[in-house]
Amino acid sequence: LFYRREMILQRHILRSAGRLTAAGTLFAGALLPVGAVWSYAGWSRHTLRTSYDDGVRLAGAGRMDDAIAALRRAVEVDPGYRDAQEKLASLLCDTDRLPEGIAAFRAAVARNPEKLETRVILAGALFQSGDGKSAREVLEQVVALAPTSPDLHRMLAELCTSLGDVETAKREEATAQRLEAASSR
Repeated sequence: LFYRREMILQRHILRSAGRLTAAGTLFAGALLPVGAVWSYAGWSRHTLRTSYDDGVRLAGAGRMDDAIAALRRAVEVDPGYRDAQEKLASLLCDTDRLPEGIAAFRAAVARNPEKLETRVILAGALFQSGDGKSAREVLEQVVALAPTSPDLHRMLAELCTSLGDVETAKREEATAQRLEAASSR
């Protein structure tokens, strides 16, 4: 009884200080021993890795709905797991669930804005969905972050060509050629 009152008091103090974590809530609320909390954390990591591996394996076997479900579990366990988020987004786009895939790619970009490849894929998914304007905006951001990449300038040129903006396409293609010439010297 004393132990339970002490735990309730500690939980109250931690909450008021804003330092109570999910593990602390689990520990204090259910009065689990510390070892059980660590077991729970290990279980979560195990579930995360197993779900991701299952998703990749199932996708390879062509079982896309099951793969998507497994990858969703991995993302639920750890929303910051970039590989799972990106694989989920790719599978959603590959299975013609573009709005969900685009939302998943946007979430992946928000969690890891410095990964330009994810932004490029997002631009492709946006273009595929018929939103060329947003695709161009995303690709222009990527080019601004990596202005010395001739490949990115060429991608933007191709996108602008398909959108009917010939002037920008010519300018981006010229920039790509200039960067390639400079790198070959």
